Amino acid sequence: MPTYLTFLLLFISLGLHAQPTMSLGALPDGQTVRFIQNKDKTYGIAIGPRFRQPQPVDWLVILRDSTNQAGAVSNAYGYTTVRVTGRKAVCRAVDTPDPAEQAMLVEDEWTLAGDELRVVRTLRILKDPAKGYQSWINTELHLRQDTPNSTRTDYDLFVPGMVYGTLQNLPPKAIGGPLSYPNTAEGGLMIREDRLPLPMVSLRWADGSSVLVLNPQPNGATTLQDSEDFRQVDGATQQQTEPVWLADERFGFGSLLAGHDSKGITFGYTYPGSEAPVTYRGNTYPDVGVSAQRLRFFPLKKGLTKSFSLVFRFTKTPDFPTLMRESWRWAWQRLNPAVHLHDLTVARQALIAQLSSQVEERTLPDGSRLTGIPNWRPAVSSDKRNRDAMCIMGFTGKALESAEFLLWAADHLRGQVPADSLAAYRRKGTGLFNTFVKRVKLGPPNAEGYNMDTGTLGDAYPNDGVGYLRSYSDDLKATLRAIRREAKAGRQHPDWLAWVRSFGDWLLTQQRPDGGIPRSWKTGSGVVQDTSTTSGYNAIPMLVLLSQQTGNDSYRKAAIRAGEFAWQRSGQRFGRFTGGTIDNPNVVDKEAGTLSLEAYLALYEATKEAKWLDRAKAAADFAATWIYGWNVPMPVDAPDSSLAWKRGVSTVGVQLIATGHSLVDHYMAFDADEYARLYRYTNDPFYRDIARLMLHNSLNMTALPGSVYDLRGPGWQQEHWSLAPWRGHGFHRGWLPWVSCSHLNGLIGLEEFDAALYQRLK
Repeated sequence: MPTYLTFLLLFISLGLHAQPTMSLGALPDGQTVRFIQNKDKTYGIAIGPRFRQPQPVDWLVILRDSTNQAGAVSNAYGYTTVRVTGRKAVCRAVDTPDPAEQAMLVEDEWTLAGDELRVVRTLRILKDPAKGYQSWINTELHLRQDTPNSTRTDYDLFVPGMVYGTLQNLPPKAIGGPLSYPNTAEGGLMIREDRLPLPMVSLRWADGSSVLVLNPQPNGATTLQDSEDFRQVDGATQQQTEPVWLADERFGFGSLLAGHDSKGITFGYTYPGSEAPVTYRGNTYPDVGVSAQRLRFFPLKKGLTKSFSLVFRFTKTPDFPTLMRESWRWAWQRLNPAVHLHDLTVARQALIAQLSSQVEERTLPDGSRLTGIPNWRPAVSSDKRNRDAMCIMGFTGKALESAEFLLWAADHLRGQVPADSLAAYRRKGTGLFNTFVKRVKLGPPNAEGYNMDTGTLGDAYPNDGVGYLRSYSDDLKATLRAIRREAKAGRQHPDWLAWVRSFGDWLLTQQRPDGGIPRSWKTGSGVVQDTSTTSGYNAIPMLVLLSQQTGNDSYRKAAIRAGEFAWQRSGQRFGRFTGGTIDNPNVVDKEAGTLSLEAYLALYEATKEAKWLDRAKAAADFAATWIYGWNVPMPVDAPDSSLAWKRGVSTVGVQLIATGHSLVDHYMAFDADEYARLYRYTNDPFYRDIARLMLHNSLNMTALPGSVYDLRGPGWQQEHWSLAPWRGHGFHRGWLPWVSCSHLNGLIGLEEFDAALYQRLK
């Protein structure tokens, strides 16, 4: 009897599996998800008329014998069995039908839920490789849209912090840029997820249909060997010509796929995370991209089991900015990033004290007095190199923004710090302002700063006789904020205001009739150096503040013209914000978004016109896509003492800096108050949550009392790091004034804007 029942159940099971089509259900738009039988009796998967994959299981096996000769075997398979129960299917595939010869087994569990198609893949190694061979394996899962002769212009691509729609404004060697598409017939990207703020890609077609691929449970584990692959060798200037191929069962990271060839468009995931056709070299900056394959595998070892999860989400959006905003928020909510609370009162005091400690008060050989703050100093106690003697305005130097916060502290930290510290804060802050007003002319500018050892005028790195709109605008808006605070306390500084106004009046002569403003000028002559107008938004907050401080409406009108130009003429309305940094010009970058957010909020508050609030939201949504929403662990075998980003410290909240490299920083601590403003004006809790994350998580690697790491002391922080290879390190281990100023601007600005909200988020 048992034998008969076994036979009967087997017969029923075989009959079910012989069905040519099995449905998993339908998406909200009516597209049916189904498993379709191939000619060889295996099964593939199809979604509506657009997407299909007859061979969902793809793996690459590398064989190496005793002479180290390698052979690659790439095979794709359909499912041998499919069991559908309601809106769930369990599918299996093996490398050969003969059970005695099977070495690999894949089980995919598919689930349909609303507009999401979820899959969990488990790879099992059933036997060791043949004697005398060392074997490696990786596995891939991708779907296709069969559209022959597709090109990159047939779809928009959103890869957070990497690609925003098209190839425009991407560095030539960037992943996802022109180097990734050697010809129109094929190209794309296979990108390690540790490079991505969220492990996701989205594609959108001209009819508005879109698909998103997300790893909802990223692991990210890696080794020192993987992390150090392809970096500078022993600190030498020469680079390895090719990255090495590596296999390790400890790898936990994968790669997202998106591209096209002569047959159609592909999107999906590979595990572990290989990279092609472009990868980045170590911690080099900014020219990092190379055409090379960075391949990663698991060892083919009996008993090894590896799993990953994916979510495919199918939607329709009217344009690329909507795709970017909706897909990012959906993925952000799925990962639910954790806030790591810090004592903000203690942090603010430590940051002010550290900033004050770096201000130098000097008497030069000619007897004149000078106050300055270095543009760079080693952040670690073991680094004995001297500081950069240049004291400069804006961008990295933030000399006058430093002065602004020192003056704030002199008034607002009474009773919290000793009286002699308060006196030093006031003396140093006033000294910085007075030194700049006396030494640096602004109409036109003759410098961005000065050498603290000699008093010689100069500019920001590379000190090439060029002054940037960004540099002047950063510190002149800080000067105006300080003037406003000082006036409320009964202190007038007409010479400071006249100095700022000299720049404002000169800048009006530089603005084009269409609102565009040049990017930079030759210092001294005021001759335009870079005619690019992509960074004109930098001037807007300063012009609005100057109008309010002087009552001269011409500055406000100039700000409005600059705002219209930035939105209409530079790609922002298409979701591309460019030109924020001075050392990586005219590329899509995070600071372009944050600075535009600040600018549009200033225009909204000055005019109350809804369009400026809408544009501020667009800039904020763009900038948010650079924030890491998952924790990327440090290499499992790297000594903590060798790491700049320490083991066990969450990376949630760091942000990529610009397209074309993988360095991250905490610049957006500056914008906690901007996101809080947006929350108040829109009641959108997403902006409140970002404000809170920027207040707290931006301090994760800041030295604070009781946890100074290997830094000089409380208040110190390294400028940047990398979470991709070379993971846990940066281009240097230095501090720049902008680091402390970004933290302080968010902390002080939010409390000044809404003290009750600050207390809630604190």
